[in-house]
Amino acid sequence: NGKIIPIDTYLEKVSAGSGNIAITGAKEELLYPATKVSLKADYCVVVSGDSMFPYCTDGDTLYIEKSQSINHGEIGIFLLNGESYCKQYFSKDGIVKLVSLNEKYRPILIKNDNLIVQGRVLGKFYSD
Repeated sequence: NGKIIPIDTYLEKVSAGSGNIAITGAKEELLYPATKVSLKADYCVVVSGDSMFPYCTDGDTLYIEKSQSINHGEIGIFLLNGESYCKQYFSKDGIVKLVSLNEKYRPILIKNDNLIVQGRVLGKFYSD
């Protein structure tokens, strides 16, 4: 349809790897094409690292829906002990893990950690 919409985009990258400093308030309103996915996004983040390859890779922009809960199998943005991550959420039989899609990274087992769900990944911005 050719429409363009503004979406707040956090300047601090989220880790698809070993963890980045928490997302701060530093954000910028950037313009994106109006699509079914982007119209539902509350904000965007830029990925750092390759742990979520092939879904996303270093430098990709993701559309995020604010949410404080997430379902098993969904990809989300998490604050874990003060560091931000983009990972797949795993919760089964009392075991909670943050899982990378790239098999060279080990899952992060959540025990007595401070895990905060910051949002659900709705999709990826495609620039081409």
